[in-house]
Amino acid sequence: MLIKICGMSEQPVIDRAAALGADMCGFIFHPASPRCVSPAQAAGLDTHGMARVGVFVEQSEEAASIAQEARLDFIQLHGGQSAAFTAGFARERIIRV
Repeated sequence: MLIKICGMSEQPVIDRAAALGADMCGFIFHPASPRCVSPAQAAGLDTHGMARVGVFVEQSEEAASIAQEARLDFIQLHGGQSAAFTAGFARERIIRV
């Protein structure tokens, strides 16, 4: 079982999640979310070895550049992203919801 804690935006919360043994740290990049972070903000947070997951809702064009800037290990997709879009990512690095 893997544990992912989502909506991370503050270093003390990430520190606590890591101390409790979480495996993945989720960053939300959907602008309508109150927990949305910028790619630069996510990149600046230390996840202490937890995998970095970017959450995207109905977004595709900007996801690749965000993934690179935010140093993401996985992308989590909510919505109708096309097969052509997902072809740009390693299959094992995509979480479809």
